[in-house]
Amino acid sequence: MKQKKVLDSLRAENFNFKKKYGQNFIFDENILKNIVSKIAITKKDLVLEVGAGSGSLTKLLAREAKKVITYEIDEKLATVLESNLAKEKINNVEIKYQDFLKIDFAEYANTKKEYQNIILIGNLPYVITSPLLFKIFHEGNIIDKMLLMVQKEVAMRILAKPRTKEYNATSVLLQYFFQIKKEKEIRREVFFPVPKVDSVVLSLQRKKSKTADDDWFVSFVKKSFSQKRKTLKNNLKDNVNIDLEKIADELEKEGYSLNTRAEFLSVATFERLAKEGKK
Repeated sequence: MKQKKVLDSLRAENFNFKKKYGQNFIFDENILKNIVSKIAITKKDLVLEVGAGSGSLTKLLAREAKKVITYEIDEKLATVLESNLAKEKINNVEIKYQDFLKIDFAEYANTKKEYQNIILIGNLPYVITSPLLFKIFHEGNIIDKMLLMVQKEVAMRILAKPRTKEYNATSVLLQYFFQIKKEKEIRREVFFPVPKVDSVVLSLQRKKSKTADDDWFVSFVKKSFSQKRKTLKNNLKDNVNIDLEKIADELEKEGYSLNTRAEFLSVATFERLAKEGKK
């Protein structure tokens, strides 16, 4: 369905694009096909989609996957979304009208054995990007791969290296859990309504199994960056589970000290500090 037809169907339902949900849609099927091609999806895979919108991307995912479960927070899209999928005679899509941030990933734990991979795909509104990523760090060990479209500045933080202003806790944690690749830049003009910024498509392949130590790693990194302009000593000193003397010893091996700020340390260094510095 071409952009004009989708827009006409949305207008016929008196649909208003809502800024609070970050509703900027792509209708160009060629662009969407190119995005989907950036990640391998097979008929053995389950795709979880964040934000179905009008279903333009959903139907392409359904052609590739065994099943798609798509989450849409705005029920006012229901008529257009369900109509568009029905026209394509798609029967392997389950639509859930709820906030993805409130789902319990545990509900997929028992179904994981039915699929080769569970893949998370979405065009993430800026306001939910950080909360969603931290949800995945804490709960989302069932997610094998992700294909995420995020604002360009968010992508820069995710891909950031130490000693840069973009480098933060999200950079460290995503690079710890996933192999990340920048796949494609998306100009703002291809969206409707046109947003103020460009976007970037990232593919992420999980590289570590979730363990109790990984939970500790998440907590340790978040604490280290809790006040970015402060030193590690100031950020970590009140945590009774951290042995600052051992942290200091490990830092000294790399020429750092407790007066170093978190933004100077690599992912590998954080991994070692979290392991050695836990009481």
